[in-house]
Amino acid sequence: MMSEAGDEVVVREGRYWRIEVGGRVRGKEGKRLVIRREGKGKVVVQGGIEIKGEAGYVSVEGIEVVGDGVRVDGKANEVRDCYIHDLPGKTGIEVRGEGHRVVGNRVERVSFGMVVWGKGHLIEGNEVCRLVWGSGVNDCDYVRFFGEGHIFRRNYLHGTKKEEVGPAHVDGWQTYAVNPGEYARDILIEGNILTDHFMHGVMMEGRKEWGGRAYSAENITISNNVFTNCLSVGMVFGVRNVQWVNNTFVGVRRRGMGITFRPAVDGTPVTAKVRNNIFYDSDWYEIRMMRPTEGCILEGEGNLLFRSTLPAGVRKMDPLLVAPTDPIGPDGIPFTADDGYILRQGSPCIDAGVTADDAGVTRDILGMSRPQGAGWDIGAYEVQGRAPAGEEIQAGRL
Repeated sequence: MMSEAGDEVVVREGRYWRIEVGGRVRGKEGKRLVIRREGKGKVVVQGGIEIKGEAGYVSVEGIEVVGDGVRVDGKANEVRDCYIHDLPGKTGIEVRGEGHRVVGNRVERVSFGMVVWGKGHLIEGNEVCRLVWGSGVNDCDYVRFFGEGHIFRRNYLHGTKKEEVGPAHVDGWQTYAVNPGEYARDILIEGNILTDHFMHGVMMEGRKEWGGRAYSAENITISNNVFTNCLSVGMVFGVRNVQWVNNTFVGVRRRGMGITFRPAVDGTPVTAKVRNNIFYDSDWYEIRMMRPTEGCILEGEGNLLFRSTLPAGVRKMDPLLVAPTDPIGPDGIPFTADDGYILRQGSPCIDAGVTADDAGVTRDILGMSRPQGAGWDIGAYEVQGRAPAGEEIQAGRL
């Protein structure tokens, strides 16, 4: 009997070769086809999961995947609460098509955590940890993204060890335009935590007059994120309208840099705004434009830069983080009330930011609305329970 829209396929505990969904097997709007494990039983798929291009409104839930990754195409499909692991040289989850949700999965010991194409996907609440080098690859990255309208929210990327990724240039998020179909626009990277070994938090390169578009990369917002222990926060080449808003960056490594902007190799100018970010305990503090060409614009306001020994001209002001060496706090769980980069009372970051709701950033990393007091706080975390908006307060501008 063939499954139909609205059916629920319950998979008993055991080991299976592969799950493929396509052809006439699909759901429809309001009647999803759900494939899930039975109760708390362990269902292991040894040859991967593929939701094909003709499939739509299909949900796969709670499956353990080894041997090959998960591939999602079609429209409005969902992969939820799956465990994908031990795939050196392979990608954990690859997403194409339109309007998918990838939520609450754990991806571990793969070479590429996720590769996202297509339009309008939500990538939320996933854990990608401990990338590893594998045969047949020339790099390792947590996330590569192409297409448009994607949201990357509340993902926890961590655990990679330098000795396990060989020569890989590990980035948190990366996009570029080298091959046909590679572009990125209207992307939101919001409220994620990225830590342990990696090179650049976000690496982006755009081109002009690419694939029928005036620019290959534009309208990308990075907000309310925590990055710690990196070579640089970001490298931005030839991308239009990039916004870095209310992030907390801790521990840029020796010989590293903050955020670098420059034209692309074809001369495409970069335009960017950098507002309300904390740069803490880093060897280099730079928000810089390299080799600017006509049309390059860089604006910065409301940022706080701190280190006990600072270069000339940089203001010393401790943001008073609760636990600068422990980003996720003593409970070991990210995105909770004991996260280490929450601001202590008396922090100079409180109410000292600039209004940035034009970037669509109206909440903090924990979902709290901004502002909570007389002004926006600087950094990823807004402090709750302060003087109401309208009370006069001296706000710093750096």
